[in-house]
Amino acid sequence: MADLIGAYVAVVGPGSGATSDDVATAAQIAEALARAGATIVTGGMGGVMHAAAEG
Repeated sequence: MADLIGAYVAVVGPGSGATSDDVATAAQIAEALARAGATIVTGGMGGVMHAAAEG
């Protein structure tokens, strides 16, 4: 993945309506983005946003 230092990536998605696949995918993608240097921005209210914040 390209160098993303200084980039902000917003993650918005379903909370209570998120499937287990949605949650797993969000966590994996957010982790990869963070490892590349991006700052992950979420509402953190559950589901996809919470998973991305933990990723």
